[in-house]
Amino acid sequence: MPTSAERRHPPTSALLLAAACLGMGAFPAHAAEPASDEGDGEVRRLDPGAGRITIRHGGLVHLDVPPMALTFRVSPPSLMQGLNVGDLVEFRVEKVEGTFVITRLQKSRH
Repeated sequence: MPTSAERRHPPTSALLLAAACLGMGAFPAHAAEPASDEGDGEVRRLDPGAGRITIRHGGLVHLDVPPMALTFRVSPPSLMQGLNVGDLVEFRVEKVEGTFVITRLQKSRH
């Protein structure tokens, strides 16, 4: 049975646990930011109807993707307007629910 002093001054570990639990609810939950990276490469294939593009690109370090040719979803597909196979492009890609999605795409200025 706790003494009167213990009732007036709960043990420090209990206070720390309570503070940690309260702190968890102090901030609103936010969805995790999607992983993303920027890259450049050469257009190998365009499929505007399916909203997909294949780009031979350098490594995408932040997404742990080595240099390769990879097919990406493009959102919105209108980003592909004016592009042709063989064009050099710069792009931003995000990993959304396990899928690589290009969200910015333009002809390279180089």
